[in-house]
Amino acid sequence: MSSKINEYRSDISEVLFAKYPELKSSFILQKEIILGNNADWYAASYQRGVIDRNSGDTYTVILKKENNKWAIKTKPQIINTIYNTKDIPEDILSETASRLSPFSTNS
Repeated sequence: MSSKINEYRSDISEVLFAKYPELKSSFILQKEIILGNNADWYAASYQRGVIDRNSGDTYTVILKKENNKWAIKTKPQIINTIYNTKDIPEDILSETASRLSPFSTNS
């Protein structure tokens, strides 16, 4: 799936950084994955760059490819659950949490 990430990266970055420019300037990409049977979901984790009081918190954002365009489905947030996300299937949320975990050995 890493070839899919490379294929989609510029389109995803354009959408994501247009809405959240601080992700590009103040955060460091930790991990990114493509999910779903049709490789139509993308999730990435970001950590704030070095600052005096860096909490080490990791923020996750999820996008979905709809009509050949990437759409942001969650704002960057520390925890994504079925209660604070819209229209994201549980299996996508679960796989995102598992694979983007800092303790995960697969990505």
